[in-house]
Amino acid sequence: MRKVNKDKYVKHEESMVYVYSDKNAHPINGYLTTFRFAEDKYCPLCRMGPFTHAVDLKNHHYTRLHKTQQQCHDL
Repeated sequence: MRKVNKDKYVKHEESMVYVYSDKNAHPINGYLTTFRFAEDKYCPLCRMGPFTHAVDLKNHHYTRLHKTQQQCHDL
């Protein structure tokens, strides 16, 4: 929260909420969208993409960012 003068307001901006679950059926499923980074041509660890060519995705796997994310994931 930010301090705001009483005669001003905080702008409402678009935000994303990520919901993870092992269950396939939830009462809120109708309100959720799929995690786009889980699709092909995306890297779900780094939340990068879409990669237009398979070579681009493969090269991404050699970047420092991806290697760091992979190490954290493997813990």
